[in-house]
Amino acid sequence: MVVVKDVSANIVFIANPRAVFEHVDKVLDSWVELGYIPKEAKENLKENIQRGWTDRERAVRKAIRDTAFFCMTVMIVARAYGLETHPMEGFDEERLKEFLGVDKDKVIPVMLAIGYMDPQKELLLTTVCSPFYPWFFQRSIILAPCRSPRCSSLEVWGD
Repeated sequence: MVVVKDVSANIVFIANPRAVFEHVDKVLDSWVELGYIPKEAKENLKENIQRGWTDRERAVRKAIRDTAFFCMTVMIVARAYGLETHPMEGFDEERLKEFLGVDKDKVIPVMLAIGYMDPQKELLLTTVCSPFYPWFFQRSIILAPCRSPRCSSLEVWGD
Protein backbone atom coordinates (compact mmCIF):
# COMPACT_ATOMS: atom_id res chain seq x y z
CA MET A 1 0.00 0.00 0.00
CA VAL A 2 1.25 3.48 -0.90
CA VAL A 3 0.75 6.18 1.72
CA VAL A 4 0.86 9.83 0.66
CA LYS A 5 2.59 11.67 3.51
CA ASP A 6 3.43 15.09 2.16
CA VAL A 7 0.93 16.96 0.02
CA SER A 8 -0.58 20.44 0.27
CA ALA A 9 -4.09 19.13 -0.37
CA ASN A 10 -6.07 16.15 -1.58
CA ILE A 11 -9.17 16.90 -3.60
CA VAL A 12 -11.86 14.21 -3.64
CA PHE A 13 -13.95 14.28 -6.82
CA ILE A 14 -17.48 12.96 -6.31
CA ALA A 15 -19.61 11.84 -9.26
CA ASN A 16 -23.35 12.20 -8.77
CA PRO A 17 -25.43 10.09 -11.19
CA ARG A 18 -28.56 11.98 -10.02
CA ALA A 19 -27.09 15.48 -10.49
CA VAL A 20 -29.00 16.14 -13.71
CA PHE A 21 -32.31 15.62 -11.89
CA GLU A 22 -31.20 17.73 -8.93
CA HIS A 23 -29.82 20.70 -10.89
CA VAL A 24 -31.34 20.80 -14.39
CA ASP A 25 -34.00 23.38 -13.46
CA LYS A 26 -31.40 25.77 -12.04
CA VAL A 27 -29.24 25.45 -15.17
CA LEU A 28 -32.12 25.83 -17.63
CA ASP A 29 -33.58 28.77 -15.70
CA SER A 30 -30.22 30.53 -16.03
CA TRP A 31 -30.21 29.75 -19.78
CA VAL A 32 -33.67 31.33 -20.12
CA GLU A 33 -32.56 34.36 -18.08
CA LEU A 34 -29.44 34.80 -20.23
CA GLY A 35 -31.46 34.44 -23.44
CA TYR A 36 -29.80 31.19 -24.55
CA ILE A 37 -33.15 29.43 -24.95
CA PRO A 38 -36.75 30.65 -25.09
CA LYS A 39 -38.82 29.98 -21.97
CA GLU A 40 -41.20 27.80 -23.99
CA ALA A 41 -38.36 25.40 -24.87
CA LYS A 42 -37.30 24.70 -21.27
CA GLU A 43 -39.58 21.74 -20.46
CA ASN A 44 -38.92 19.93 -23.73
CA LEU A 45 -35.17 20.42 -23.35
CA LYS A 46 -35.36 19.24 -19.72
CA GLU A 47 -37.08 16.01 -20.79
CA ASN A 48 -34.49 15.40 -23.50
CA ILE A 49 -31.58 15.97 -21.11
CA GLN A 50 -33.04 13.78 -18.35
CA ARG A 51 -33.84 10.96 -20.79
CA GLY A 52 -30.11 10.32 -21.17
CA TRP A 53 -29.74 9.83 -17.41
CA THR A 54 -32.65 7.51 -16.57
CA ASP A 55 -30.70 4.24 -16.88
CA ARG A 56 -28.62 3.90 -13.67
CA GLU A 57 -25.62 2.21 -15.31
CA ARG A 58 -25.44 4.80 -18.09
CA ALA A 59 -25.90 7.64 -15.58
CA VAL A 60 -22.99 6.34 -13.49
CA ARG A 61 -20.75 6.14 -16.58
CA LYS A 62 -21.70 9.68 -17.63
CA ALA A 63 -21.19 11.06 -14.11
CA ILE A 64 -17.76 9.42 -13.85
CA ARG A 65 -16.78 10.74 -17.29
CA ASP A 66 -17.90 14.29 -16.47
CA THR A 67 -16.12 14.16 -13.11
CA ALA A 68 -12.92 12.91 -14.76
CA PHE A 69 -13.07 15.76 -17.29
CA PHE A 70 -13.43 18.22 -14.43
CA CYS A 71 -10.48 16.64 -12.61
CA MET A 72 -8.40 16.92 -15.79
CA THR A 73 -9.32 20.60 -16.09
CA VAL A 74 -8.23 21.22 -12.50
CA MET A 75 -4.92 19.50 -13.28
CA ILE A 76 -4.30 21.72 -16.32
CA VAL A 77 -5.14 24.91 -14.46
CA ALA A 78 -3.05 23.87 -11.45
CA ARG A 79 -0.03 23.28 -13.69
CA ALA A 80 -0.47 26.72 -15.25
CA TYR A 81 -0.17 28.18 -11.74
CA GLY A 82 2.97 26.19 -10.94
CA LEU A 83 1.31 23.42 -8.93
CA GLU A 84 1.97 19.73 -9.41
CA THR A 85 -0.86 17.22 -9.37
CA HIS A 86 -1.17 13.48 -9.11
CA PRO A 87 -4.49 11.72 -9.73
CA MET A 88 -5.07 8.69 -7.53
CA GLU A 89 -7.37 5.69 -7.72
CA GLY A 90 -7.24 2.35 -6.02
CA PHE A 91 -8.34 3.66 -2.63
CA ASP A 92 -11.06 2.09 -0.48
CA GLU A 93 -14.02 4.01 -1.87
CA GLU A 94 -16.54 2.76 0.70
CA ARG A 95 -14.32 3.73 3.65
CA LEU A 96 -13.66 7.14 2.08
CA LYS A 97 -17.40 7.70 1.52
CA GLU A 98 -18.07 6.78 5.14
CA PHE A 99 -15.28 9.05 6.40
CA LEU A 100 -16.54 12.02 4.33
CA GLY A 101 -20.25 11.32 4.78
CA VAL A 102 -20.82 10.84 1.04
CA ASP A 103 -24.14 9.26 0.00
CA LYS A 104 -23.92 5.61 -1.07
CA ASP A 105 -25.44 6.36 -4.51
CA LYS A 106 -22.54 8.67 -5.44
CA VAL A 107 -19.21 7.49 -6.86
CA ILE A 108 -15.67 8.63 -6.08
CA PRO A 109 -13.72 7.89 -9.28
CA VAL A 110 -10.57 9.85 -8.45
CA MET A 111 -8.71 11.83 -5.81
CA LEU A 112 -6.14 14.45 -6.72
CA ALA A 113 -3.04 15.30 -4.72
CA ILE A 114 -2.08 18.91 -5.42
CA GLY A 115 0.75 21.10 -4.23
CA TYR A 116 4.17 22.53 -4.98
CA MET A 117 6.93 20.06 -5.77
CA ASP A 118 9.77 19.89 -3.27
CA PRO A 119 12.85 20.90 -5.29
CA GLN A 120 14.96 18.68 -3.01
CA LYS A 121 13.17 15.54 -4.25
CA GLU A 122 13.46 13.72 -7.55
CA LEU A 123 10.50 12.00 -9.18
CA LEU A 124 10.87 8.45 -10.46
CA LEU A 125 10.79 8.01 -14.22
CA THR A 126 7.70 6.47 -15.81
CA THR A 127 8.45 2.83 -16.60
CA VAL A 128 5.47 2.07 -18.83
CA CYS A 129 3.44 4.44 -20.93
CA SER A 130 1.06 4.37 -23.86
CA PRO A 131 2.18 5.21 -27.42
CA PHE A 132 0.22 8.47 -27.05
CA TYR A 133 2.37 9.72 -24.15
CA PRO A 134 5.63 10.43 -26.06
CA TRP A 135 3.69 11.98 -28.94
CA PHE A 136 1.86 14.35 -26.61
CA PHE A 137 4.92 15.49 -24.72
CA GLN A 138 6.97 16.06 -27.88
CA ARG A 139 4.54 18.81 -28.89
CA SER A 140 5.08 22.40 -27.79
CA ILE A 141 2.19 23.11 -25.49
CA ILE A 142 2.22 26.33 -23.52
CA LEU A 143 -0.45 27.29 -21.02
CA ALA A 144 -0.85 30.94 -20.13
CA PRO A 145 -3.50 33.04 -18.45
CA CYS A 146 -6.06 34.26 -20.97
CA ARG A 147 -5.53 37.94 -21.83
CA SER A 148 -9.12 38.60 -22.81
CA PRO A 149 -11.03 40.81 -20.34
CA ARG A 150 -14.02 38.49 -20.84
CA CYS A 151 -12.46 35.29 -19.57
CA SER A 152 -10.62 33.93 -16.58
CA SER A 153 -9.42 30.74 -18.22
CA LEU A 154 -6.28 29.59 -19.99
CA GLU A 155 -5.12 29.94 -23.54
CA VAL A 156 -3.45 26.86 -25.05
CA TRP A 157 -0.93 27.16 -27.86
CA GLY A 158 0.66 24.18 -29.53
CA ASP A 159 1.80 22.49 -32.72
